[in-house]
Amino acid sequence: MNKKILALIAAGIAAVSLIGCGEDPNAPRYAFVTNSKGTVDAANAKLWDLINAQAAPAEYKTIATTPEEETEEGYEKAFSEAAKAGAKLVFSQGREMGPYVYAAAKAHEKVSFVLIGGDVLPGTDVTEETAIPGNALSMDVAYEQGGFVEGYAAVRNGYRSIAVMAGEKSEENERRVAGFLQGAETAAAELELPEGSVAITMEYAGTDALTPLRMSEAMDLYDAGIETIFTTSEGIGTAVARAAELKGKTFFVTGANLVEAEPTCLMGMTTQLDKACITAIRSFESEAGFTGGSVMDCGFKEDCIVRSADFARFASFTEADCTELIGKIINGSYVVTQKYTAGTGSPLSVTEFSPKGGQ
Repeated sequence: MNKKILALIAAGIAAVSLIGCGEDPNAPRYAFVTNSKGTVDAANAKLWDLINAQAAPAEYKTIATTPEEETEEGYEKAFSEAAKAGAKLVFSQGREMGPYVYAAAKAHEKVSFVLIGGDVLPGTDVTEETAIPGNALSMDVAYEQGGFVEGYAAVRNGYRSIAVMAGEKSEENERRVAGFLQGAETAAAELELPEGSVAITMEYAGTDALTPLRMSEAMDLYDAGIETIFTTSEGIGTAVARAAELKGKTFFVTGANLVEAEPTCLMGMTTQLDKACITAIRSFESEAGFTGGSVMDCGFKEDCIVRSADFARFASFTEADCTELIGKIINGSYVVTQKYTAGTGSPLSVTEFSPKGGQ
């Protein structure tokens, strides 16, 4: 039978089923409540397109609402519009949306909410006992997974004197660094390297921006014997790239892809958190149903982390090695946590230093 006819029959059955349940078959199933920038904003447009692409096969309708003003009242109206239209699953994105999604989830308990890139929590009076509503899900990036792969690759490639130049001491950067240290320690342990044999010098510069101080600092580190540098932003990565080029050294970056632009960059990690919406919709439409009241970190398994690398620049770490490594993260053979704790007799020796000029 023609696939188009089958699709129409399926849609008709779904519509009859909805009518039987007292639901409006013309109501949107998925909604997107944006910030005041609306769906014309590049980041919002990307997520909106992905939501529509997921809705298309089942011919589900969608709706996007935008607050007239960025106030509690403005967002309350935008979320209420989506709920009153009949939407069953409502998306938002961005950390600033957390309190508004929290309020909406409390007000519309029969609707499911997903916040991508933020926590569904009230803006004030948050304690350890404050819980994400049971009809809401927070989705974020497992930043530590990207760092783990780069730390593992660095040690497997033979580097034993490594610097970590992190920027702002944000949650994202702390998780990236924690992952890098775990990856380096795992690789060193597998190689049976002795205690303290991989020296890692690290800093938090206070800013992710590109500044001349970071280039000068990287040059000093390379002159002092550092073999490669791990960075956590495009700005710092660009500064380190200049130093690496002058000193004939290499670097890794997470939070950016500089592999094509910089011949000294071995590997880069970027994120595409909008892909988390696919995971959320699959969960919502599954037999088990939507599981809210929690935080879901999305990584390689959900295609939320993208690796870029030029393996011709590596001495002893291949693309096959990297594929196997990521596979082990996906299947749970390697468990990467958000924080790093050095084990007894760790092959890593980690010391911190203060950035030049304070920033």
